[in-house]
Amino acid sequence: ANNQNIPYLLSPRNTSLLDNRPTLRWHQVEGAESYSVRIRGQGLDLDWKTHSRETEILYSGEQPLPPGYYWLIVETDNGQRSIDEGVFGFRVLDKKKATTLLKEVEELQQKQLSEEAKTLAIAHFYLSEDLKYDAIDILEQSIKDGNTLVATYQLLGNTYTQVGLNRLAKERYLKGLELAKAASDLNSQAEIQKSLVTISLIIDSKEEALQWLEKAQVSYRALGDESKVNQLEQNKSKILQGDLDLR
Repeated sequence: ANNQNIPYLLSPRNTSLLDNRPTLRWHQVEGAESYSVRIRGQGLDLDWKTHSRETEILYSGEQPLPPGYYWLIVETDNGQRSIDEGVFGFRVLDKKKATTLLKEVEELQQKQLSEEAKTLAIAHFYLSEDLKYDAIDILEQSIKDGNTLVATYQLLGNTYTQVGLNRLAKERYLKGLELAKAASDLNSQAEIQKSLVTISLIIDSKEEALQWLEKAQVSYRALGDESKVNQLEQNKSKILQGDLDLR
């Protein structure tokens, strides 16, 4: 649930990467003055370590990271470790695959679409190739540039959920919900409210999750989607029984 007292990883986590010299980011822990950072290869071929007072650094090993799977581990100077919330890794793609994917992104860039629609198309493409880090990056940049599409915030919330950054997911979902209400977009409201049920169960409380569930039921009922209303009713029973698997 992204414990604020540990330097949990922000990026890369649970993703494939095009970049073999990635930027590494983690949560800033109050009271921590420095962090030890370590990248370990799946074999014994790489074990890179460094120290930093910052919470964002560039991988600066002598050689770029070869293709393969890696674990990133961060520890504060007072012993709090990122792996206390689980071990997260990333996969560096080989150059041939990365080049092919970048060409496909270039083709999407050439399409005659609005900037917002183009961003969504590229983000969906990145996600289809497990490039969650790149999808998050392009969506966040689009928001900084003034993008206010509900779909952008919703996709960002979904992607943060996939990588286990639930607090960031909730922030983006709540902003998306605000925009959906302003646009009277009932379908997006219902979907986001449903997503907030799961997020609230993880980082907040059963009570808050049930509040979102009831709001989602109201929205789906207004849309005439009784099957979704019934599905949520089943989820309500699960939550009340302490079963947190809502699939």
